[in-house]
Amino acid sequence: MYINLRESDLVELIGKTRAQGLTPGKDAGIISYNETPLKPFILNGLTTISTDFQLMGELAAGMILDGALSRWRCRSGLRHGPRSEGTHSDTSYI
Repeated sequence: MYINLRESDLVELIGKTRAQGLTPGKDAGIISYNETPLKPFILNGLTTISTDFQLMGELAAGMILDGALSRWRCRSGLRHGPRSEGTHSDTSYI
């Protein structure tokens, strides 16, 4: 199991996994941070952990408009594999 933190390391990680004769998603798992438009198509979909950036922006805007700073915990989601275009039904937020 590999956890990838930076986008720049993802290609190298996939290459090294394959160089060892391992099939990503079958012999070795890869978890990557933050969903991007390309990730559903890499290796038939990567498992990703993503932050709900829309909610984060709404909370930040509300704090600025209200002039009140507070601490919030933004939900994050775990998605595995490819998803249908325009849907997030396979994302579970925790």
